[in-house]
Amino acid sequence: MSGKFKIYYSLWPFSVLYNSITYIRNKLFDFRILKSETFDIPIICVGNLAVGGTGKTPHAEYLIRLLKDKYNVALLSRGYRRKSKGFKISTKNLSVEELGDEPFLIASKFPEITVAVDADRRNGINRLLKSKNPPDLIILDDAFQHRYVKAGLNILLTDFSRPYFNDFVMPMGRLREAPNGEKRADIVVVTKSPHYITESEKKYFKERIGVKQLFFSSLVNNSIVSLSDDSVRQLTKDTPVLLVTGIAQPRSLVAKLQQDANLVGKLLFDDHHDFTSKDIRLIENQFNALNHNNDCIIVVTEKDAVKIRRHALKNKTIANSIYFITLDLLFDESESFNQTILRYVRKN
Repeated sequence: MSGKFKIYYSLWPFSVLYNSITYIRNKLFDFRILKSETFDIPIICVGNLAVGGTGKTPHAEYLIRLLKDKYNVALLSRGYRRKSKGFKISTKNLSVEELGDEPFLIASKFPEITVAVDADRRNGINRLLKSKNPPDLIILDDAFQHRYVKAGLNILLTDFSRPYFNDFVMPMGRLREAPNGEKRADIVVVTKSPHYITESEKKYFKERIGVKQLFFSSLVNNSIVSLSDDSVRQLTKDTPVLLVTGIAQPRSLVAKLQQDANLVGKLLFDDHHDFTSKDIRLIENQFNALNHNNDCIIVVTEKDAVKIRRHALKNKTIANSIYFITLDLLFDESESFNQTILRYVRKN
């Protein structure tokens, strides 16, 4: 079921040490030596056990779409790799560097909700609750290990091709903590699942995941949108594509573009990469080498688009050839998942 991935067995001693540290930390919270704070408001945490790449942002967006028409929703994120400190709340004047790429993207797509960033989630929640327009509920992005806040509903994500029950703690594998951390989850979602998942594939996961509420989601390419003028076009098997991306796990995106287009090249940067003018020149050179018939396009993710835009649109060679890919999130049992979320919010 799950794909092959690299395990660094030589780093096992360091994984034992790291696992010991996270085990002791979790026990300190379990025994209430370290305190978890609760809040009198529905708080939904979306997180994972692994480092990056499970699709937290699309799932946070799904929750926003589900809830925003009925409730005043706020999303609180750490704002990973932002160039600011402390509590920041989204405004028209805040840049992607100040908010971080994922919060900036969400704030851009959902101007009707409040997006805030703070590494100290307790402080962030308190600041939101004291704001002029306090939220009815808060979605915590990537806070499963942030146990100083006790969320009312914990949603744990795991990648179909690299589930946590087959993985190891860092640096031997990619887990932030041992797989038994799943016990804190109320819901587990197996992300990036095949669109038409089989009963045998479901059974494989149900036998290995110890959380009763288990769902399967898949990402489906919706369309590609021009970075320069927002026009939409469709990919075909004959469309030459240069993929440029800075995401944690590009494997599924690469496979999808190989299936839907003619993937002629790829430039893969680190997750949350800050694109520079030097990177744009590298992309331009690669693009020129591949654009034999003036029909090649550059495809980036939505998250990459918010960071690449300011440099790329200044480059006349590639500005009109860059498209970002939009994704739809599909649940195998969407109605059941939706009702589980809505029931929690109504109850609390």
